[in-house]
Amino acid sequence: MSAENLETALVPVDPDYVRYRDSLLMTVATSSARIYTDTFKKWEAFAAANGFLPLNINPTNVLKFIESQDTTLTTRKRQKSAFSSLAKHVWLLTGEAQDERAYKIIQATKLSADKAGGQERTKQPMSPKDAQRMIDLEKNPRDMALIALLLTTGIRRAEATTLLWTDVNFDRGVLAVRHGKGDKAREIPITDGTLDKLRDWQMIQPTGYAHVFTMLKRNGQPGADTPLTGTDIYRAWVKYAEALGLDSKPHDARRTLITEVIRRVDVRSAQAVAGHARAETTLGYAQGVEVDELRKKLKLSYG
Repeated sequence: MSAENLETALVPVDPDYVRYRDSLLMTVATSSARIYTDTFKKWEAFAAANGFLPLNINPTNVLKFIESQDTTLTTRKRQKSAFSSLAKHVWLLTGEAQDERAYKIIQATKLSADKAGGQERTKQPMSPKDAQRMIDLEKNPRDMALIALLLTTGIRRAEATTLLWTDVNFDRGVLAVRHGKGDKAREIPITDGTLDKLRDWQMIQPTGYAHVFTMLKRNGQPGADTPLTGTDIYRAWVKYAEALGLDSKPHDARRTLITEVIRRVDVRSAQAVAGHARAETTLGYAQGVEVDELRKKLKLSYG
């Protein structure tokens, strides 16, 4: 029985599993929690339909579950990551050797593209022309600043959600990302056009607000000093991309910026701006890059 047909299956009550699952979800980023939750919901139905409890996270069951779905290899890798995290979480809490073994086998399991289905979305940077169209598209002032910042700094959604106004140095034209991936800090130059959009949005927000990107009321006015979530940013980006007839996701902004920096400056600068932990991600290893010098050199063809 495929996972798509299991949504209505009766899922047995498994208090231990629920406890492990929920405590894991509290430890991961919002973007990961969404993927994990969807994976575990389907897993619970699959377990019920096949006569075992969902806490039986053995590698054989996990592989059967993953291969039972008509999904892309990328989706399968994400599901495997969810199971690997859950198995590790269980092992760390129980200390049992069998749980350690299950985690290590799941982690080491290789997924074959031959057995995957679905259709992978082409992951490409936007052209400078389309990037400029996204920036220029008429939007509310908050989203004008948000879209421009994503495209001209390449920050991740999770990084955008945590930005404070104290992270924006208007005098230097520099953005401080204090808690990037792996909790690594970095500085990124901001274009003049994006700085102007940030100033416009800050002037609209009530005095004293700490967060850069906050919620809006139904009338479009600023709401409470509460930051947007990664899901909020995802939905905003997709809405504007679809309005322009583009099949694009927020991470494409990051690909676009990195590609532009490599083309106009160099690979090491691109890695420094992106905050990549591994050199091969940006085709080279970045030594220290002076952000003020980089801002003088970096002239984007959009923004």
